[in-house]
Amino acid sequence: MLKKDIKSFIKNTLLVLIFTALFFVLPPPLSFVCEVFSVSYFAYSIVKHDYRLLILEGALCLSVCASLGGVYGVIISGLSIILLALSLGIGAKMKIPYPKVLFICSAVYLFSSAGSIYLVKNVSGDVFSLEYFYNTFNSVFSAMNESGYVLNQTAIDAVNSYVKSVVLFMMQITPAMMIIASIFCAFILTHIFKTILIKSKSSVYLNVTPFDRMHIGRLHALAFIVLLMFNSLSAEGVLSDSILNVVIVLGFIFFASGISLLDFRLKAQGKKKSTRRLMEIAIIPVSYMFMFIPVFTFVLMGVADSFFNFRKHTIKKQG
Repeated sequence: MLKKDIKSFIKNTLLVLIFTALFFVLPPPLSFVCEVFSVSYFAYSIVKHDYRLLILEGALCLSVCASLGGVYGVIISGLSIILLALSLGIGAKMKIPYPKVLFICSAVYLFSSAGSIYLVKNVSGDVFSLEYFYNTFNSVFSAMNESGYVLNQTAIDAVNSYVKSVVLFMMQITPAMMIIASIFCAFILTHIFKTILIKSKSSVYLNVTPFDRMHIGRLHALAFIVLLMFNSLSAEGVLSDSILNVVIVLGFIFFASGISLLDFRLKAQGKKKSTRRLMEIAIIPVSYMFMFIPVFTFVLMGVADSFFNFRKHTIKKQG
């Protein structure tokens, strides 16, 4: 059994090593794409190959991370790749429900991002703080004045106040943005891994819920509504910031649920998958043009679907 797997193992290991190396060489977002394929092929090895071969593949992957990224490349990127691959591979082999696999992968991405920020802060001394951004804009104003472009003090104070409030708000919602980015990355990763399993005709598969069937439970919708009310009534402080971040994350999930409902309707009308995806991606720039009103509309659609389950009624009518 071990000899039979050698050829497939060598091919898969080469793909993992190549994509891992490209991850360190290429800039974002290409580096993220390479990381996704590196993790997916490593996870495929976990599904298909003997554990002794997996130890060797993991060691080779960490060696590439060490040679291109040093110690911190191993700690952040190398361990992240291995943990994500283990989550996908074990999840597929043990038939763990998709929401749990998605949650675990999101958590790995989140801790990896937090670790990267921590290392940047402690190693290079760069700090992503309100003072950092504020000083950056002050240096811009100084350069403008030195170049002969004179700004009156009232204009400078107004711009400073606006910039300070915007940066402060962005700092407040940073945890929510990191969580949303982690969920998004995990979603892409699981679907790429599913595609690799299907194309390789593997007997093991990842039970990924189709996007058009995404449905959020009523309990989550009630929690979202209650927290939204608390956030509007609570005073500024740590508790208010925490609630705001939870509301933003839940709002993103219900926004995705609303888009999923749209995808279900378009699919029922016979629209091709590529057409549906282009229409759904176009929602983001259109929302920006219309003051994000479409975003709030899809959030409301997702919340309403949690209570009324519109797909269930549509399927009953079609049946």
